[in-house]
Amino acid sequence: MSSKAIVALAILGIAAQALCCGTILGGPEPPRTVDSSYETLDRLQEEVETIEADDEKSPFTITITEEEMTSLAVQALEEMENPPPISQPQVLFRDGRVELYGTIHVTDSTDVPGMLALTLDVQDGDIVATVE
Repeated sequence: MSSKAIVALAILGIAAQALCCGTILGGPEPPRTVDSSYETLDRLQEEVETIEADDEKSPFTITITEEEMTSLAVQALEEMENPPPISQPQVLFRDGRVELYGTIHVTDSTDVPGMLALTLDVQDGDIVATVE
């Protein structure tokens, strides 16, 4: 058997195992539920507008909660013309990182829970995200 065939079979096996484990064992789930709401988005928008209205271009601090980030994620998915096959987004801040949870729709009959962990940093004035 060629090395390309072995690699292809290994990838197929890993994908099948991931799908089976994700659907049978449940996969990654958020440790708690974070609610999203339009009221939360309105509050965040007011805070951003207050910062933007400041005529002075001085440094500022903005604090965003898990509820605000989850609400932003829900809104972003709703506004996309062709959204990715993800539903029920949840954003949590844990252990110095941002954890994004959601349900990934693999096929019409297969949904798999998923999680993406990011660390955020500022370098030269830009926000840099690193996938863990």
